[in-house]
Amino acid sequence: MISISSNFEYFRATSKAKFRNPLRDLPRNKWKKNKDPKPVDDLVLDLLIPGMTNLRDRTLFTLFLATGLRISEMWQLDRNSIIIAEVIENGQKHIEGSGKVLGKGRKIRTFFVDEETLVLYSEYLATRTDDNPALFLSERKQRMSVRAIQYTLQTWCKRLAAPHINVHRLRHTFATRLINGDISAMVLRELMGHESFTTTLRYVKISEKKLARGYFSAMEYQTSRPVR
Repeated sequence: MISISSNFEYFRATSKAKFRNPLRDLPRNKWKKNKDPKPVDDLVLDLLIPGMTNLRDRTLFTLFLATGLRISEMWQLDRNSIIIAEVIENGQKHIEGSGKVLGKGRKIRTFFVDEETLVLYSEYLATRTDDNPALFLSERKQRMSVRAIQYTLQTWCKRLAAPHINVHRLRHTFATRLINGDISAMVLRELMGHESFTTTLRYVKISEKKLARGYFSAMEYQTSRPVR
């Protein structure tokens, strides 16, 4: 419609005939520009997360950073949602966490939790003496709402004099950390629960270090190729 309307305006401006653009006053949806990825700076996170003296809140937002879950997906989690398993690889033992959530499009996907975050998660669970199945409870001992989760993060930002951030930016941070840690785009897309790579790329910000590493690695390969 925008293209056709532009053509009408062009013909109207360049033609001697008098006519009106029939699409000029027709309502249109505004195009949304793709926003740049907005991962949270490490210095802000180093101030924010350790500064959370409430174990529930520190566990909650550490889980966001470790899993990349959407806020609606984190809201779903129960105390038994994360399965902790002992894994032995190459003779070495380590702990892995995993779970499943119902994501966009009502599709179930798997998420994972690293060992360091599992330690904090276990400490938090040890403090729970109630029988409510929800993983995170409000002050009224009910499952924390999406709005309450957002409000809690805003409160800590103010209390610790940190820049205002919203929960969704933690998902950007998760994606950016993994892509700069050399995870493949295909794996990241699955972890994020996206339909296309294009959507996943909107979440990542490649670091200067990774750009330099990729460039010099490629140049080294080029110079090492035999001359024909």
